[in-house]
Formats: sequence, structure tokens, C-alpha cells
Amino acid sequence: RVYFMEHALGIKLHHDVGGYVRILSVVGPSPEECQQSQQQQQQEKEGSRKEHQQHTQTTSQPSKPQPHATAPIQRQGTIHPGDYVLEVGGVWDLHQPISLHAWAVLVKFIRECRRPLCMVLAKRATCGG
Repeated sequence: RVYFMEHALGIKLHHDVGGYVRILSVVGPSPEECQQSQQQQQQEKEGSRKEHQQHTQTTSQPSKPQPHATAPIQRQGTIHPGDYVLEVGGVWDLHQPISLHAWAVLVKFIRECRRPLCMVLAKRATCGG
């Protein structure tokens, strides 16, 4: 199960030729990537403080602000490209193939439904039968 806490899911979905819904890609930085970026920024900040302390001259120019890390996509659970989507929001059962019309309705549902949104995923097809 993956819970999406905000409107931006950070994923691209794909309706494959067999009618199943799959995760095409996972976009947006993970929390781990954001943490690494923040640590790097902190190290750079500490390095520039030491440099400043070593020099007695000061400049009249203001220092440039450090770039901020992009906030991670807020979701709980693990999601990978290629995963199959088996359920969405507790109302969409995707264990069986869906039509193109149902796919369009599903996309609209995902865009418009309230958060958090829960998706049940599987690594391989446990669909059909």
C-alpha cells in the first residue's frame, strides 16, 4: 500500500495494451535525496563560515542565499517503476483489465479525489484469474 498525502503524486501511470494499470515512472525527489541535499548544503555553509573566520577582510556585498532542496513528494510506502496498480482509493478494483473509457474515468478520479489517496501495488501481475 502506498498513501499519497498531497495532490502531486510524483508518478506517471500507464494503461498497458493488456488493460492493466502500471507505474511508468516515479518522479520527484525521494526523502533520502532531499536529506542528502540538505546535508551537502549544511557542509557548504559550515565551510564558508570557517573561510569567513580565517579572513579579516569583509565585503560590502551581501552573500548569495543558498539554494533550497526541492521538497520530497509526500507519500508513505514503497513504489517502483513497473509496479502494477491493483486498487485505487478503496473503490477501484484493478485486478482485471479495464477499458480505455474506464481508464479515462480512473485518471479523472485520481486527479479529483481527496487526499490521502491509497493505492495497492504489486511487483508482478497478480491480476486476472
